[in-house]
Amino acid sequence: MPATLQTRNKSMLSADQKQHLSAIIQPEKNFNIAKSIPSSLFLSLIILLFLCNWLWGATNGDDFYGIKLVIAILGVATTVLLAVSARWNAAAGNDRKSSVPDQGDRFFTISPELLCVVGLDGYFKHLNPAAEKILGYSPAEMLGQPFIEFVHPDDRETTLKEAESIAAGNPTISFENRWQCADGSYKWLVWNASPFEEEESIYAVGRDITERKQIEAALLESKILFESIIESTTDLIFVKDTRGRYVFLNSMTAAFFGKSKAEALDKDDIDFFPPEIVSKLVEVDRRIIQSGIEETVEELVEDIHGNLQTYLATKSPWRDKEGNIIGVVGVTRDISDIKQAETALRQSEQRLQLALWGSDSGMWDWNLVTNEIYC
Repeated sequence: MPATLQTRNKSMLSADQKQHLSAIIQPEKNFNIAKSIPSSLFLSLIILLFLCNWLWGATNGDDFYGIKLVIAILGVATTVLLAVSARWNAAAGNDRKSSVPDQGDRFFTISPELLCVVGLDGYFKHLNPAAEKILGYSPAEMLGQPFIEFVHPDDRETTLKEAESIAAGNPTISFENRWQCADGSYKWLVWNASPFEEEESIYAVGRDITERKQIEAALLESKILFESIIESTTDLIFVKDTRGRYVFLNSMTAAFFGKSKAEALDKDDIDFFPPEIVSKLVEVDRRIIQSGIEETVEELVEDIHGNLQTYLATKSPWRDKEGNIIGVVGVTRDISDIKQAETALRQSEQRLQLALWGSDSGMWDWNLVTNEIYC
């Protein structure tokens, strides 16, 4: 290992870890008499067994049963000694383990999430320091207190039902409720919890999701406002994808099609209009998708009663967050009445002009303000 890496690794070790590492690297400085005594006695018994075997051979088998009795006794003694040695070694192992810091306690202490143990009676038994960072109470203030006292009054009923389910042996995942902070405010926490019947306790992990809840609430308010605006107008508002399918539309658009909003979604113009009208609508949509430029055009469409209506449509490209065009956004207004009025006015002017041309009468217009005369 390079010297620089050795130096860096050593600097990352805590004092406890250095002490433990030293004990492993230099075992001769940690002599354990509990390990050496059983090993020495075991070796002595093996030597005695070989000695007895030699003695039996040297005597040509004389006193066979006496020799075997000695061997049997030594065998039993060896078995007992092995058992004692195992217990001594286990005890020595426990001593070694006790000298190593408890990593679980470290994780419990440094975790940014609220870790706690609650008895089946509903009282806190253990909390980590994150409780104070999240809620403002020190663990000492919460220990021995019923956890339900910290829960928002509106969430207590559902929380108690969930706690009863956990106590019955059912772990919970992603249970959300509000907890009161030391300053009187409330924070949203999401919980994962599991019961341990042998300890009559519930182990739980809580994560602060207050910021996420605030974002969700803001998005909901924005959605409600947006829907209020598009549903209060008489204009037809819709969004089509690049294949011409309606992915969004307001109630006025759905009513124009004679469908509900759910029925009109994922349909395209061919489901609502005759082919000759569809071709013109598709042409405009494709032009906008290809150019990326907004257009305002007049479109002649047929309503559910078969009547041709004129709509003034403003269509613009629909883009994703990367700026890619993924469809068309349209806002159209029925201008049929205006077009009819324009046609009637134009026809009236034409009739008046023809009447003047066909008569011998003259007509003039004198503007008294500007003193201009029109003939």
